[in-house]
Amino acid sequence: MRRKIGLFFIIISLPLLLLYVIEAGWGMYEDGRYIGNTAIAYENHPFEIEEDIQNMPSYIDPWGVEKGLANVTLRYDGEVIETFQTVPVAIEAKGLARYYGTIGMQEKQGTWTVVVLNEPELFITNDAGQLEGRVPDEERSYTVIKRGEENSEAVHAFTERTPELTAYIRAMHLYPTKLGYLTNVPYTLPSIWVPITYPFATLFIGLALYVTGRKKTEASQ
Repeated sequence: MRRKIGLFFIIISLPLLLLYVIEAGWGMYEDGRYIGNTAIAYENHPFEIEEDIQNMPSYIDPWGVEKGLANVTLRYDGEVIETFQTVPVAIEAKGLARYYGTIGMQEKQGTWTVVVLNEPELFITNDAGQLEGRVPDEERSYTVIKRGEENSEAVHAFTERTPELTAYIRAMHLYPTKLGYLTNVPYTLPSIWVPITYPFATLFIGLALYVTGRKKTEASQ
């Protein structure tokens, strides 16, 4: 009986466990292709950033950070690349950290990549600043700018993102929750206890029951 219960726990654990394993392996592969060991740049980057802070009251975001809104102009070698409108700016932060979650950049093999969230408001709040929902993914897009060994600029819809853009979004934290490449199951379960309890705890319990049940059966024979 113990072996049967153990086998049941193992079987119910395998489908979700398989998704975890596949996503973890594929995520390491894709992150390595586009990000590798290159750290995300917060200082000493070759870009100039100019802010034009809008004359309006600051607000507190869902993480308790005081934010203002600004038009942000990005320059490279003195040339204006683009001006991004109404970018949330962390008032107390310094350098690129002022745009955490909205603008990110990194360098790899002589090419600097800047990714800008074009619809920077991730959440919907009411007049009292209370969280009411999240901006739909269909309304979100990203500008990807490359300068250095490679020069390019393109806008990508979030819902039609490439593996490369997914790698940048993950590394630069330009999305309110973590993303997967093949499935978001590991990041969208209802509680942190769910992946601990199921499938991992159920798998170990199943294995323990199966092994001890088998030994008991062999001992009784």
